[in-house]
Amino acid sequence: MIKKGKNKLYWQYSFGFLIIFSIITLPLIINKGLFIDGLTQHVVFFQDYISQLKAWVLGEPFVVYRPDFGLGSDVFTYYTFYSLFDPLNLIALLLPLKWIGVEYGLFIGIRLYLAGLFFLFLLQYQGIKSHKALLLATFFYVFNVTALYSAFRHPMFINGILWLPLIILGASHCLDGKKPYLLLVGAFFAFITQFYLSIYAAVAFLAFVVINLYLQRKTIPKVLLFKKLFKASLWFALGIFMAGFVLVPQLLAVYYGARAQSKGLLIYDSLYYLGTFSSFFIPMVSSSYTSALGNALVFFLGLVYFFQKPRDWKTIFFSFFSLMLLVSPFGYAINAFSYVNNRWSYLLLLPAGLALGEILEHHDVLQAEQYARPTKLMISFVVAMVFCLLAYLGTKWFYPSKAIIWQVFMAIIIVFLFVLINNPRFISSFWCRLKPLSLKWMPKVLIISYLVFGLAISLSYVFTQTTATNLAAYDHQEAFDQFPDDGFYRIDQSSYVLKSDYLGNDNLVYRFKSPYAYNSMVSGAIAEVIDYYQVYNLNSTVGYTGFNNRTALNAINQVRYMMIKSQDAKDIPYDFTEAFRFHLNEVVNPTIANGGRLTGKLEEVIVYESEHFLPFGFVYHQYLGQTQADSMNAIERENALLTHALIKDPQAEIVYPAVNKQLSTDVLYRGIVKTGTTYLCEEGAYLSFTIPAQAGRDVYFHADLFRELDNQKRHYYVEAYENNQLVSRFRETLYAKGTYFYYDNHEPLINLGSFATNEVRVKILFDPGRYEIINLGYYLNDVSDVKTKVNELKQETLQHLQFGTHGFSGDITLNEAGLLFISLPYSRGFTAYVNGKESKIERVNIGYMGLYLEAGYHEITFEYKTLGMSTGLYLSLASFMVTAGLVLINSRKKRDGH
Repeated sequence: MIKKGKNKLYWQYSFGFLIIFSIITLPLIINKGLFIDGLTQHVVFFQDYISQLKAWVLGEPFVVYRPDFGLGSDVFTYYTFYSLFDPLNLIALLLPLKWIGVEYGLFIGIRLYLAGLFFLFLLQYQGIKSHKALLLATFFYVFNVTALYSAFRHPMFINGILWLPLIILGASHCLDGKKPYLLLVGAFFAFITQFYLSIYAAVAFLAFVVINLYLQRKTIPKVLLFKKLFKASLWFALGIFMAGFVLVPQLLAVYYGARAQSKGLLIYDSLYYLGTFSSFFIPMVSSSYTSALGNALVFFLGLVYFFQKPRDWKTIFFSFFSLMLLVSPFGYAINAFSYVNNRWSYLLLLPAGLALGEILEHHDVLQAEQYARPTKLMISFVVAMVFCLLAYLGTKWFYPSKAIIWQVFMAIIIVFLFVLINNPRFISSFWCRLKPLSLKWMPKVLIISYLVFGLAISLSYVFTQTTATNLAAYDHQEAFDQFPDDGFYRIDQSSYVLKSDYLGNDNLVYRFKSPYAYNSMVSGAIAEVIDYYQVYNLNSTVGYTGFNNRTALNAINQVRYMMIKSQDAKDIPYDFTEAFRFHLNEVVNPTIANGGRLTGKLEEVIVYESEHFLPFGFVYHQYLGQTQADSMNAIERENALLTHALIKDPQAEIVYPAVNKQLSTDVLYRGIVKTGTTYLCEEGAYLSFTIPAQAGRDVYFHADLFRELDNQKRHYYVEAYENNQLVSRFRETLYAKGTYFYYDNHEPLINLGSFATNEVRVKILFDPGRYEIINLGYYLNDVSDVKTKVNELKQETLQHLQFGTHGFSGDITLNEAGLLFISLPYSRGFTAYVNGKESKIERVNIGYMGLYLEAGYHEITFEYKTLGMSTGLYLSLASFMVTAGLVLINSRKKRDGH
């Protein structure tokens, strides 16, 4: 009978999940919008690695290193962040690749379903038996703002919510003296499916174990407490180490990646606290990816449970992590001091869901004394929200002179209100009027709240997100057949599939090599190149957007073609001429950011070809030491790339023509109050100045310092006009320090293009706010001799180039000794062989690779191995052997009756 009851429960859960999920996602299924992260990142990556895995299963060799991942990258480290090792991928391998968009949506549903199922197991282990309580608590765990936000925006992050219940259930088994294998399994799958969020799960595991042992400190001997701690930690660690083949390479990839540097500590403002407090009541996401329960009813019932005595682990766990949402250093520390991020807030769902189940299990009626204090706390939350709102509005109304006075005044009022709420003599009559509260109506209201709030989240994405349209925006792939198949080259483009000027991976769908990438695990070596040469980059530390049509950088990176949509075809790179045209799907941008919509029409794309294309694997015979290069400006450094290899040797000094900056003199201001170097800009503010352009010269905009003074996200736009016609427009974003996209872009250097006329008008448009700007000016860089320099470098290049599964090979003949330059990101995973003998790989031009070669004929081979993979596999094997040994010991003890 018990088994039959459980089967009925699981059928009820499955049926209920299907109904609620279908209703919530219906607007997304019938909508035809396109969401930038889904379309240009998640679906694209999913299709790409599933197609590669399918080919491998069918007998093709697995390609470990791919030169079409931006400027080149490792497959494992590039895609593990995006759930390359998720066991659900086995399902995708069995389905046709043309269904990839359906699979993408299907996997969202499966992950949410499994998350609920595992949470249901945990509820049952906690002693909850009522089907009503079990189902309502489980549906909350799955259909809340935090879970659905992850599902619609970053589906692989559902894995954090999915594996957490299994880890806590396994830890409970371990502490209760039962088999610990579930803990090992949960830890293993958490780390291989989503390495990033598994770190948060590890923190949750540690908090759970420590809190439970602390609560048992008076009833259990200390020796036994430490034994329990050791046992739980051992099995959790074994699960992590068993995932060593993912753990070690990912740790090294993060260490050597573009996001390793700290973005600084962010101090929360009143708007953050307003959003965070609100997210306990309604389905909203505050800044720093912060979301709580998103349901006032669940919050209320959870508080009723948490105020009960004696306190249990759920109360302490929920209270601690709720408080940590208010402390930015915690969000900074839990992300390894990289930036402030609260994606870990999903940890609150587990104790809240368990508390909800407990209340519904044991209470049909709440007495006044049971919900009086929770009611007071919720009122306090509302008061805090009002204060945060008024404080935020005060900064807008009185900005900037009287904002602090306003906030101090509001703080005094709020303190008075808090004292009032908690003064029993003043409001005792109010609390005395509270009557017993029946919960008979609660199940229906909870279900309605799950549907309404779920639909609200879904509708918030309805203009920008769908799984129905998916990759249809990338149709007309036959157009790319016009590109010749005659060697290694890269193709750049002015905008990406959603008419976005950043966050693009079009090349992975259309199958061409590019100088851009959007991925959370891009090479740190290329990030150093971007920084050293001050390349305009909108992708911050999650990628790069090409080389801003900078002539020398494009040349050494084999950029042969540039794709520009016909309506934008004004800013054409120097010495690029039209090669051919084709048509792609037209996409228009809706009013909501980060999205687009197919119009059903086609738009023309013009392809331009470089007249100074430089083949892959050319040779330098002259060298520039980094000591001297450090004293040069970024444009002088770049110009040297066409004649000299930049190396570490401080003795390699050269005489090189200077490119001097000119300061802007005829600056016109509109809507700007300028005080020294401080610019106070109102709505629609701009400044403009004139540059005396010359043919054969690239025009660069530059400022020694250009930063926002209030630590707020601001945009500014740089436009170039020729004969009163807009030729080029560049958007730059100044992110708040400590936030996800922050990077030091406070010395802008933007190539505005080449111009035929003698005068260019530059216009800079500002978002409202305060800025500090020092030495606005420009450079005129003579590129008329580029073709001559490139022709000299073309004399000796790598021949018979072949890319394989683990690198590439070729041969070359040198008339005199030189340095072979390889335009792939420098990586310790490569080993180079010259004529069969291992040769040292030099770090050249800041972030690339090179080999010193003597005169004569050389056969060159670069072999790649995923950095840390061998160590990780050994760690996995060792963990497996230790686990097998422990299982064997345990089974013998059980057999012997111990």
